[in-house]
Amino acid sequence: MSTQKSNPVNTSKNSHRNQATLSNFLFSIVIALALTLMPLPSNIEQYQPEWLLLFLIFWVVRKPETYGLGTVWILGLILDVIRGALLGQHALGFVISCYLCQQFHQRAHLFSMPQQCILIPLALLPHFILSYLVYGLLDQSPSSWHYWLPIVSSTAIWPIVSIVLGGWRGAKTF
Repeated sequence: MSTQKSNPVNTSKNSHRNQATLSNFLFSIVIALALTLMPLPSNIEQYQPEWLLLFLIFWVVRKPETYGLGTVWILGLILDVIRGALLGQHALGFVISCYLCQQFHQRAHLFSMPQQCILIPLALLPHFILSYLVYGLLDQSPSSWHYWLPIVSSTAIWPIVSIVLGGWRGAKTF
């Protein structure tokens, strides 16, 4: 029986690559949280994209073996605590949305940007529907169609998010 020895050079490269990916992930999540919590003028506040969810979708599709639904759940809970939302509201919505996207991770590199821009609102919709239902149960139901505008703004900003985060990984998009 022959045993293969790991090449220390390859192990070092993989370790460095994993550390770089982890630091990129953590930095992007901090940026996403800052963008999510950044106060906007009242006339454009309703258009604020769902930054954290967009960044999580990117990472869950790109590195599902590293950043899975457990990571999404924890970051959703953190957002629930920060926003003072019902505990688990964002976490569950984020997990459902990211799960749907994760199902495409093996084919995602084949998607053109227009195809990705069709997938993003479909992925965001479960999160927004769940939040809408929770608000309804709490008698805080949004009374205007403006509630749905972040889906549009998130879809519009997706190409920039995807290209910027993809550039960190040395890839085109998704």
